[in-house]
Amino acid sequence: MRIFTTPFFITITAISLLAYPSCKKQETPAGATPGMAGAAQKAKMAFVADGFIVTPQQVNNTIVAQGRLAANELVNIQPEINGKITRLNITEGVAVAKGALLVKLDDADILAQMQKVTAQRQMQVTTEQRQKKLLDINGISRQEYDLTLTQIKSYDADLEILKVQLEKTEIKAPFSGIIGLRNVSEGAVVSPATVITTLQQVNPLKLEFSVPEKYFASIKKGQTIRCTFAGLTDTVSGIIYVINPGIDAATGTLLAKAKINNVQNRLSPGQFANVEILLNAQPRAMLIPSQCVIPGTRFKQVAVYKAGEVQMKQVTTGERTEADVEILTGLEFGDTVLVTGIMQARDKGKVQLKQIVNKPSGSTTK
Repeated sequence: MRIFTTPFFITITAISLLAYPSCKKQETPAGATPGMAGAAQKAKMAFVADGFIVTPQQVNNTIVAQGRLAANELVNIQPEINGKITRLNITEGVAVAKGALLVKLDDADILAQMQKVTAQRQMQVTTEQRQKKLLDINGISRQEYDLTLTQIKSYDADLEILKVQLEKTEIKAPFSGIIGLRNVSEGAVVSPATVITTLQQVNPLKLEFSVPEKYFASIKKGQTIRCTFAGLTDTVSGIIYVINPGIDAATGTLLAKAKINNVQNRLSPGQFANVEILLNAQPRAMLIPSQCVIPGTRFKQVAVYKAGEVQMKQVTTGERTEADVEILTGLEFGDTVLVTGIMQARDKGKVQLKQIVNKPSGSTTK
């Protein structure tokens, strides 16, 4: 039996086949991938971040340097003449006043010489008195009388020399200060080369420090400096009193000295100091945390929160501190910048603020 296919059956079959794709679930468009669809979905989701409100802050422009303390006055206690120490008024580490007797040398020989010269002078004075009477009656020549006067003056000069020698047997403190360690004992024979001890004036103290030559015009005599020292929790202030007029050609630095008050004797010569010199202060500087700045090859950016969205703003930066950076252009006071979640920030992306880390009193978030 033969089966014939009618035109009506063929038509129905074709229509059924054409309708079949429309009944299936809609496929992904050609060229699209599942990853692209996921990214689009994430773009619509807001990430959570902390904010920082930009407010005016005072910034101090300073120079940081290092230096060492030195005694305001320092001298080696040495004799000017040879002699034997008969008295040693030295107690190590004790303060003495200016003019205090520290060392006494044997003066017996000098006193004996003074006594001898004094007797010789007195004899010449007696001779001069007799010769004066003789001269008045032409009993002696004028030359003979003048020789006697010259001899008296010579003895006077000898006595002055001996008085100076006698003074040198006493070594006195040239200024008030602290006695150092002594190197000799009473009874020792010393010479001008012998260092008996040292004397240091430790209040005030000198602080010597150097700064780069570019600050030559920035530091002035009378400027205040702040110093920190190991073992002290507070800062110590001082006043610059001298600046070397020339630059050290070998190091390219400028040497300056300051006076440091040491009334409480908390500091000692030789101590290392960290020095900070205030150049000027900016009362309305714009500072933000350093992590807010996104570095780039051509410029720097900051993510700013604005009505639930991120606005990427190009900025220029200035001075830096340990934790903050100064913004010169690109932001305004009152802007809220993101301090966390920065790696997720995209321009016009959605963001939700978790907290303001520095919320000033009376401020509002833009």
